[in-house]
Amino acid sequence: MTPSNPTAPSILALVDLDQQAENLVTVASNITKKLRGTLKVLHAKGPLNVIRRENQLSAKKELYEDLRTTQGQLASLVKRFSKTAAYEVVYGNVKHSILETVARMQPDIIVLGKRSKKLGGFVGDRVTDAILTSNSTASVLIVDERQPIPGSGVLSIGVLKGEEAADYGVLGALLEDNSERINYFSIEQQAQAVPVVSQEGHNHYVFSSGTNAMDNLVSYTAKTNTQLFCIPKGMQAQFPKKKLHKFKTNVLLVR
Repeated sequence: MTPSNPTAPSILALVDLDQQAENLVTVASNITKKLRGTLKVLHAKGPLNVIRRENQLSAKKELYEDLRTTQGQLASLVKRFSKTAAYEVVYGNVKHSILETVARMQPDIIVLGKRSKKLGGFVGDRVTDAILTSNSTASVLIVDERQPIPGSGVLSIGVLKGEEAADYGVLGALLEDNSERINYFSIEQQAQAVPVVSQEGHNHYVFSSGTNAMDNLVSYTAKTNTQLFCIPKGMQAQFPKKKLHKFKTNVLLVR
């Protein structure tokens, strides 16, 4: 399968031109190469952050100048990691612009970063929630800049375990060669948070259902040095979206 193949997975990376942008593009580029897919990098911004003059002609000039500058920055960033990736700058309501692009492009995978407490970037809780509640069937990879870059080496992987076999969809190829070990995590009735060795030889951490079950699970992913936590297809309903940003790891939601 090559990038020209119509069945090649498409990856959409949502970046703000801040200190996390390079990490995000690196992640997206690595995934694209691993899956032999196609990559597009999108930067969205509100026009009110650009236009400061009321005069219509001056406003158009400011917007044009900002577009040219931003395209140059984005092109320079993207070309450092990929010779074939496309890129686009869009203006308007940031959340709506992103959702419109997702609906138009229909990517297989969306790569975005966590909201930084120090930075006011557009990729934050509201955009993530909007994507996860949209009609898009794209898998979502939320990148934590403190963790190793997925696709660049061996990773310690955690999986939210259900009653059925996990389905990673198009991302199965990304994970199969990148697991130093797999830890399984599940929430069950009358259980204790102690590791149980499964038949496959991997650790299985079982947490007793209750008010703090999800918080305990999130805490244990840090204790076990999990670098990529996977929520397989069909299991998103079991994991509250508001808990996603509590992870100190990369999070993959397969849809």
